[in-house]
Amino acid sequence: MPEMRQRKKLSKGTWLLLLLLAIVFIVAIVLHFTYQAVGFGFDLSFLGGIGTGLMEWGVGSGWSALIILAIPFILGILFLYTLKAYFIGEAVQLGAIPNTGMGYNPAPTTPSQPTQDKETVIS
Repeated sequence: MPEMRQRKKLSKGTWLLLLLLAIVFIVAIVLHFTYQAVGFGFDLSFLGGIGTGLMEWGVGSGWSALIILAIPFILGILFLYTLKAYFIGEAVQLGAIPNTGMGYNPAPTTPSQPTQDKETVIS
């Protein structure tokens, strides 16, 4: 039985931005490893120093450690919300089909009309 899901629409500009960010991320990693191997590209090893500095700052006090724990947790919640709202979607309940007991006689059902910023995906 097909499953119907509703998810928020992403504009073409948003899809283009996501594609551009993915390309930039991959190119940056390739250029970093190219720099490490042959000296062409750029060095991203300073990011390790930033991470080490954050961990040293977190050791300084309990509040600093709490902030360092809370920020990834909040970012993870936002990431999962975005994933569910824009990519996975929410299941749409179809109207119940009455069982008449007289063979195959399904009643026609239609899903509720989505709002304008959502799309329905049948998979």
